[in-house]
Amino acid sequence: MNSTYSKKEFFEKNGYIVEKNLFNENEIIKWRREINRLHEAADILRKSRTVEESDFQIEPFLEKSKVKSPILRKIENTQNHSKLFFKLARHESLVSIIKDLLGPDLLLFRSTLMLKPALHGSEHAFHQDGSYWPMDPPNLVTVSIAIDESTVKNGCIKVIPESHLSELKNWGNIAKPPDSKSIESKKANLPNQIEVPLPPGSALFFHSKLIHGSGPNRSNHSRNTALYAYFNPQVRYVPRKGMPHSVSFPVIAGLGGAKDFKMTVE
Repeated sequence: MNSTYSKKEFFEKNGYIVEKNLFNENEIIKWRREINRLHEAADILRKSRTVEESDFQIEPFLEKSKVKSPILRKIENTQNHSKLFFKLARHESLVSIIKDLLGPDLLLFRSTLMLKPALHGSEHAFHQDGSYWPMDPPNLVTVSIAIDESTVKNGCIKVIPESHLSELKNWGNIAKPPDSKSIESKKANLPNQIEVPLPPGSALFFHSKLIHGSGPNRSNHSRNTALYAYFNPQVRYVPRKGMPHSVSFPVIAGLGGAKDFKMTVE
């Protein structure tokens, strides 16, 4: 990040910031152990034949007959499955930066583990998160925390600077087979796209309108990341067809110390 800009100025101009070494080795070790525990939980769910209907989502492009235990693509709503990862969402190292970008009152929209298993991790085609989320205006901030080393070979995130200043587009499905040449990738194949490798314990913060994606993991090393999306109460919940009219979001900071904040659409 250019030292002539503040974090907020750089974020507003480019749509993202990178923060290196926010977390220490002891924290990273605990997260890796917790991911192993969650994989074991997914195996139990698989045996009860409920894993595909749960927050534990299996890699979609595997030959399932050759897989003895589930290879996960992601785990949604980690605040419901892991006290450790819910605690991470409120970590002061994260919250202080998010407050600088969004203000003192913070709500948690999303809490996810994005998993790119060795040799199997699928491509995430270019997209804008705001195109999929029922929030208006789409001014959320996502943070992607590297639990394992994130490299070009194992499918690190790619971003297109300043693309958050463009309008939202329709992108289709995000998960793509490892060797696909997706229309979405061609659509966003701009000359200024950059790859963002990260050492463990570092994080990428980006705007929900920023065009981003990631390549497949063809390496022998996993690329696990903890992902959180935050917003302030000025952003409204706008449910789409079939969605509930009332939703409660965890309060991360401010709002008089409330635990949850309920949004209801008349």
